[in-house]
Amino acid sequence: MRVETVTRLLSAAGVHWVRFEFADMLGVARSKIVPLSRLHRVGTQGLRFARDTDGPLGDGATPATDFILMPDFDTLALLPYAPGEASVICDLYDLSQEPAPHDGRWVLQQVVEHYLDEGLLPATTFAYDFYVVDRATGTPAFPGGRPGASVRNAARPAWRDALLSAVPSLGVELETIHTAGAPGQVHAELASARGVAAADQAFAFRTAVKEITSQDGLTATFMTRPPCGDRASGCIMQHRLLDAATGENRFADDADPLGISPLAKQFIAGLLYHAAALSAFLLPIPNDYKRYHAAGCTPLHAAWSCESRAAAVRVPARAGADAAHVENRIATASANPYIALAACLAAGLDGLRQRMLAPAPLHGDPAASRGAPRLPQSLDEALAALEADTPLHALLGEAFVRTYLAVARLELARTRLACPTYGTDEWERHVDPWEWAEYGELL
Repeated sequence: MRVETVTRLLSAAGVHWVRFEFADMLGVARSKIVPLSRLHRVGTQGLRFARDTDGPLGDGATPATDFILMPDFDTLALLPYAPGEASVICDLYDLSQEPAPHDGRWVLQQVVEHYLDEGLLPATTFAYDFYVVDRATGTPAFPGGRPGASVRNAARPAWRDALLSAVPSLGVELETIHTAGAPGQVHAELASARGVAAADQAFAFRTAVKEITSQDGLTATFMTRPPCGDRASGCIMQHRLLDAATGENRFADDADPLGISPLAKQFIAGLLYHAAALSAFLLPIPNDYKRYHAAGCTPLHAAWSCESRAAAVRVPARAGADAAHVENRIATASANPYIALAACLAAGLDGLRQRMLAPAPLHGDPAASRGAPRLPQSLDEALAALEADTPLHALLGEAFVRTYLAVARLELARTRLACPTYGTDEWERHVDPWEWAEYGELL
């Protein structure tokens, strides 16, 4: 759509401001706000943004140049919770008008293109846990108890109704939402979407949850382990691969005892083979690894199961042709949805191309798995695994991986400096006030 047409339609809708928005490498929503009267210029030329938003690039010593935000008007949305304002998700370009290699959305686009070259189109469902707490006291916004108890679901009706009425206009289709087991914890499942649109939907949902919640004297956080949380918050991605021409679910196989195809098993094998390196993307900050000392279904090994929700990968048996999918349970809620999806699709693609063989699925408790590699227990371990996983570098781009490693190591250094107990048993089992101050509101 032409920028002139976009401007005219937004003006007719009473919009005065347009938010140019993107997710930085940690998944934090960043933006600049542009008066509608200037959209005709920046909508075609882009909007300059300081590149230091993601920490050091290159060797960390050379000053980083700025980058350009270029709007993708297919993502344009009116913000019902911010009257007179619209938002648009942007791609990042360097000053020579080349795609910025550290842009997670661009990396995801490239991985999706690899699948299209194979005649396949990824479809993904995101599901999130998050906490809602009182902004002033940090206490949970409602009591815990049985997940989905109706009295808990109705504990904050004004907040719930504001969220549910807002998300459709953002291009977000919500399947279900309900309280989880911990006080203040919510579980939400989005509808399946194809290609990059799945991550766009997840990014828009997370941003809306945080901004709507803040208007009610509350804070919503996708931080994995907040101070009030005795259960970790996770992110589940349900993967399917569709035939790019017909839309047929290529993960389904009625002749298989589990109802999944050889293609699906190769995808699973790729996820498990690269699981240690994937942890660097799916658990991107030190706080995420405190999930191993929290309640809940936490995967410990690179193993898969048809039964247990504590497995890294789960395949519900005999889901049916349309519903057959691979449930990826490695990620925490804090992960950047673009980077998380790009990394997992890249791992699955390697499984397809190398025709990897998945191990036999586990039965019973995955924690008692024999021979399955243990997932990294710290960000230090995960980054070392990513550094060594050169096939994943090739699929995601060496420049992107190197930049990501630099940013993640900066977060590690900042955490060590701020938290002298880092790495001790006390650190693992408790949330430092610095962590909440640093990540609680932003993630």
